[in-house]
Amino acid sequence: MSTNLSPHAVLITERLRMRPMTEHDTDLVVAWRNQERIKDILEYPPDSDLTAEQHRDWFFKTRNTRIDYVLCLRSCHTPIGVWSLKKSGEERFGYACEQGRYIGDTAFLGKGYAREASVAWMWFAFTLLKLDAIVSLHKIDNLAPQHINASFGFEYFSSAAYSERFTTMVLHRHVWNQNCSTYATPTIERPEEIFTNKEV
Repeated sequence: MSTNLSPHAVLITERLRMRPMTEHDTDLVVAWRNQERIKDILEYPPDSDLTAEQHRDWFFKTRNTRIDYVLCLRSCHTPIGVWSLKKSGEERFGYACEQGRYIGDTAFLGKGYAREASVAWMWFAFTLLKLDAIVSLHKIDNLAPQHINASFGFEYFSSAAYSERFTTMVLHRHVWNQNCSTYATPTIERPEEIFTNKEV
């Protein structure tokens, strides 16, 4: 998936500012990823802590295959989490991406930020990227994100592409289009520079 994503494309919501991840976020992301709480939700948890060098190597190798954004508080630009999209292995859904997300700073859990960010992220995926579907993967016992997904119209489906320890959900663009008018639309900085084309 080639995105041609401008570094100036930023999503603005009532309380949040979502911006593209950069190399300068390395120390922050490494600290978050090395929390046991975050490792526990990963499909392939690492055997050892992630290093800054490993993260930078991953970051530069994956810019043409995925999109990673850092979620910040709008009022003070404090980073609190990460949202991402990468090409899904579920070809039956057409142009689909698997989303990843986590609140990295525990001080901001349970405050509704994940739901607010999810609305902006779905708008971004369906309106700007023109995805046909978003696939969401969660450990079976990780119920909070599944509840958020279900409230937006995500449906459970059976998949051989993912581990049996995880549940898989999908949101189709037509379902989003039926409901999106009830959600707040994010403001986009520099909209003319966001995308020039789309390739899968």
